[in-house]
This record gives sequence, structure tokens and C-alpha cells, in this order.
Amino acid sequence: MAVDYVYLEDVARQSDNITRHRMKEYKAPKANQFKAKALMRQAKQLGIVYQMLPVGMSRHTANRTNYNTKLKEMFWSIEFSFPNCKNKRILDHGNLGSRTLRQVLDNLLMTETPHGRQDYATIRHELKPYIDSGMEQWTIALKQDRRRINITPCLDRTMNECLQYETVIEYPTIVLWFQEPPPLTDKVQDIVVDQPEENEDASSGSSDSSSDQDDNGHGGQDQEEDE
Repeated sequence: MAVDYVYLEDVARQSDNITRHRMKEYKAPKANQFKAKALMRQAKQLGIVYQMLPVGMSRHTANRTNYNTKLKEMFWSIEFSFPNCKNKRILDHGNLGSRTLRQVLDNLLMTETPHGRQDYATIRHELKPYIDSGMEQWTIALKQDRRRINITPCLDRTMNECLQYETVIEYPTIVLWFQEPPPLTDKVQDIVVDQPEENEDASSGSSDSSSDQDDNGHGGQDQEEDE
């Protein structure tokens, strides 16, 4: 009887362990799903086209980008690529979306007291040519599908602003050169078309002419709309 009792206890214990393990397995996907939805919702509000890859793909596994609902902050994983130093690549986690691109790069390569878990001494030794050239000499681009977007003028914009109107698959990839950069594409919001003064004069003249015509009895439609 004692042997049977011990056996039943073991079976009950194993069954309980299996049940708890399954409960953890089912809770994790729900929590991850909630976090993913919060992340995508916030990215959309910021004007960022954010896309996730299927579970198991290396880029998805390496990604730690998240939205902290308590702090109301985006924390970006960012891949940095340095073609002028043997195509050195660094995946840096925990970059606040509200920090400027300059602050992010300064923390990675310049400041004496960096915040993070990187081996900063090794990174800075390997990227010494970039550091020696100085940040103002760098050309910086956001990698997109078949093109690179020039974000050099965006150094003093937040990371969220740098990524606005662009597509991010799991995490952004930023490429930096200090010499011989390839042709780059300007960011859409940075392209401002200045209207010539002559056109403004012509348009004002046209509007004056239109108002004269209205005074001569051709403004019936405008009067109806006002009414």
C-alpha cells in the first residue's frame, strides 16, 4: 500500500508540473501578442510602417524593440552598419525613441559614460577611424528596400522622427560612412519646394482679377456658398 501511495503521489506531482508548464506556455503567447499589438499600434500613431517577421526567423529572434505602456516610450533595437570599417555591424538595444539620433550615436561611440550592455571599449577600438573623423563628417542613412534614405540632416531629431514615414522590419538598420558614401535618397518630409515670388505675384494678381469679376456680377456661386 505504501508503495502504491508513493507511486500515486509521484504521478500527481508530475501531472501538476506538466499542467503548470502548459499554463506558462499558453500565457506567454498571450502576453507577447498584447505587447506586439501595443508596439504596432504606437508605431502607427507615430507614422512608422512597422512590420514583424514570423516567429523563428533570426531578425525576429534578435529583436527587442518594444513599447513601454507605463512610460509611454518606444525602446528601439537598432542595427548600425559601418562599411568603412570592414562592414562592422552592431545591434544595439534599448534606444529611447524620444532621444535624438545624435544622442544615440554619442552614447554608442563618443561619451565617456555610456549606458547599456555593449562592450564599448572593443566597439570604439574597432571603429576608431569613425571616432577620429568626428560625427560632423559622417554620412548617415536609413536602410530601406533597395534604397538608402539620407538622414544626415536628422541628427538632432528624435529616433521616432527619423523613422517617420519609413518602413521598419523588426528593427531599423542605420548605415554610416565617413568617406565615399554612395548616392542616397532624401527623406520625403525634408523635400520642401519653394514657390517663386513671381508665381505668388501672378496668383495674387489672378485673385484680384477674380474679385473684380465677382464685383461685376460673376460671383453668384460664391454668394450661394457663403449663404
